[in-house]
Parts: sequence; C-alpha cells; structure tokens
Amino acid sequence: MTRIKKQIILSYLPRIVNFFVVPLQIALLTKTFSVEEYGVWSLLLSFGFIVTMIFTFGLQKLLGVKIPGKPYLIQLKYLKSILLAETVIYIVVSFVFVLIFLDHFLTLFNLAEYEDSFKTIVFIFLINLVYNEFGRFFNYTKRIELRIYSTVLEKILEFLLLYIAIKILNIQSINNLVYIYAFVYTFLLFVNLYFFRDLSLLLKIKINRKIIKLSFFFGLPLAFSDIAWKLIQNLDLYMLSYFDKKIELGIYSFISKLLNYVYLAGSPVIWVFYPYIAERYNKNGKELNRAIKHLVYNQTKFSLTLAVLAIGIVVINLEKIVNLIATSEYLNYTNAYFLYSFYPIILILLYINQQFVLLKGDTKNVGLSYFLGLSINFIGNLLLIPYAGIYGAIVASMVSIVSIIVLQAKAVNIFALIPLKLLAFVFIQYCFIYLLFSIDIAIFYKNLLFLSFFVFALFLLKIVYLNDLRIYWEKLWEKF
Repeated sequence: MTRIKKQIILSYLPRIVNFFVVPLQIALLTKTFSVEEYGVWSLLLSFGFIVTMIFTFGLQKLLGVKIPGKPYLIQLKYLKSILLAETVIYIVVSFVFVLIFLDHFLTLFNLAEYEDSFKTIVFIFLINLVYNEFGRFFNYTKRIELRIYSTVLEKILEFLLLYIAIKILNIQSINNLVYIYAFVYTFLLFVNLYFFRDLSLLLKIKINRKIIKLSFFFGLPLAFSDIAWKLIQNLDLYMLSYFDKKIELGIYSFISKLLNYVYLAGSPVIWVFYPYIAERYNKNGKELNRAIKHLVYNQTKFSLTLAVLAIGIVVINLEKIVNLIATSEYLNYTNAYFLYSFYPIILILLYINQQFVLLKGDTKNVGLSYFLGLSINFIGNLLLIPYAGIYGAIVASMVSIVSIIVLQAKAVNIFALIPLKLLAFVFIQYCFIYLLFSIDIAIFYKNLLFLSFFVFALFLLKIVYLNDLRIYWEKLWEKF
C-alpha cells in the first residue's frame, strides 16, 4: 500500500474517535453543568476559536500555498516568518482587546461574571495557535500522520482530563475547568516540537519581511470568508446571550452539537466524490459534461439519503438519546430539534454547490455571499430572538445559509442537476419523520415504520438501485 493511501485511511481516524469521544464529553458536561452553564461553556470555547481567527488576519493561509514542494530551508523560512508575525500580532491585539474592550464585550453579552474565564481562554488560544501551526506544517510537508495523531490525542486527552477533574477531583467550576485546555495545548505543543526535531535549525533561520508582507496581501481576503463563516455558525449563540436567554443558549448549544452528527453521516460522501468531479471538471475546460453531471447526482443522492436516514433515527429516538447523554431539561424545546434537523441538509447543499464555485475560481462570489449571509444572520437574530427565542435563532441561521446558496448559485447552479424525485424523497421523509415524532406509540414501532418506509420510498421513487450501491462501494474502495 502506498504512503498516500495509508494517509487517506488514517485521515478517517479523527472522525472515528470524535464519533465515540464527543458524545461522552457532551454527556459529562451536560450532567455536570446547569443548562445555562453549558451554554456559556460552548460560548467560551467558540470565542477562543473566533478570536484566534480574527487576531491572526489569515496570515497562515500562505503556508498552504508556498510550503509544499519547496526545499526544506525555504519551508522553515516561511514557517518562522509567518508564525512569528502571527504570534506578535496576536499578543498585541489580544492585549489591547483584553485591556480596553473585553469588559464592554462581556457586559454587552451578559457574561461579566465569567471575565476570568474569557481572559484565560485568550491566553490559552495563543498556545493553540502555535500548536496548530506546527500541525499544519506537518500536513504541508507530507507528514500527515503526525498531524492526525496529535488531533486524535487532543480529543482523547481533553476528555480524560475533563473526566478526572470533574469526577475524581470534583472540580465543576467553568473558571477552573478552562485551565485544562492550557495543559492540553501546552502538552500537545511539546509533542509537536519533539516530532518536529529541527527546532534549533528553525531558531537560526532569519525572518523574511517579504514573506510577512506577502502573507498579509494573500491571507486577508481569504480570512474574511473564514471569519464570516465562523461568525455565521456562532452568532446565534452570542445573540441568545445578548438577550439574556441563557437556558435557551444551553439547549441550542446542545441541539447543534447533537444534530451536527447528522451532517457527519452525509459529508464523507461529498469528499469521496469530490476528487473525481474536480479532475473531470478541470480536464473538461470547466464545463459540466454528462459524466460530471452523473457524478454530481450520485454525490447529492447518497449524501442526502444518508443524512435523512440519520435525521430520522436521531429525531425519532430523541427522548432516549437526550436522557442518555444529558438531562430531561434539554427536552424543554423538543420542536426545536426537528426544526434544526433541516440545517444539515442545507449545509450539504451548500458544500455541493460551493465546490464548483471554488473550482471555477470565483472567490469573490464566495466572499460576497458570506458577507450577505452574515448580515442576514445578524439582522434575523436581532429581529427574531426577542419574540421567538431559540426558534428565531434557528430560523435566522438557516435563512442566512440559504441566502449564501442562492447568491453562489448565480455563479454556478448545480441544483438544476438534482431531479425532482430526489427532492420529493427528502420532503416526504421529513413529513413522515415529523408524523412519527408527533404520535405516541412504542419507540420500537416508530423505528420499524421509519426504516421500512425509508427503504420503500428509496426504491419506489427509484432513488437508489442495487447497481448504485455497487458503484459507490467500488469508488469508496478505490479511494482507500
């Protein structure tokens, strides 16, 4: 087996670990914190990632373009120049932010009592920044295994330390538990430095100002799209906190984490088909021929059907799942779970269409669409949350993503390739899922009815043939 095939197989390891570890971590935290505290905890961690993204201005984007294939000393020069620039900028900007703006920020979002935690997370994510930069360097220099192993270790170590702190040391305060991440990222940074092995050589390399200047010009436009997308994914949390709806914030955080697993059911299909689509699209002069249309149809069909299957299983068994990994308090807004279940479907459609926008090279469209989506998300949350609470936040989030899809579809419209029967299948399944979700019968019969109807509709509407299953298996095997 070639090295690249081994790396492709290994790339699924973090996803597998997440599948088992993250639900255990959710269960640990939801049974330790109150609903309000769980929402604040989710907000705190998202704040760390957003701050890192904003305060580094996308400088690291250049590394992925300039490092691969270069002589090793040139690679080290790019790494040191950009990493040092990022670190200095992060320290200066975060110091100014904490000193001048943090108090106002926390007061605005009703989080003043957690000031120490937010100050700590800013420092912790400086360590996270350096740790991740070395991880990306492993990726760009074809040592992907090291990046994968450190990612897996991060998830396992994070859970184990949280478990020890909560269950053995009886530490249950957010202000104290947040320090666990300082240890996790510091330890992982030293692990990465150990496997890097050339720290002494890196220290001797001179900084190149031209590289730093180039990283600003290259990274800033791309960083805007990344920041906008991260804000779209988290703005509803901040707006719920702004309107002091802490219980709904906690439940919304739980809903999003639970139902994002549905997206994991369909997303691997997108990335399995993507290399084949990209190869043929580029060879065909960026035109959609019959072969590409067939690949897109299968990509859409399998990702949507698998996502709908996962949605049905989660929604129908919602009460049992929530009671297993959380507490009954998280069932106070049961209809919100069903409403949010549309989110993974919208997300799949976004990525399927966006792959062609990016292949076409229309990054301006992507940036503009994300700006529009962020604006709609903010206005929607501002108008809807005071009256509809958690439901308003969900609607605002989904409408903003739909607006991104619509604008990007003006550049490349893939949805014309999706047959009506596939959309009809998704619609019918949602209707049936909601019916089973609403009626009061034994859970065993609900699952039996859903799975039976799901298979029946697949073949009745001719969504899937046995031959399709064979083709997908062959492509998946070829990928490995």
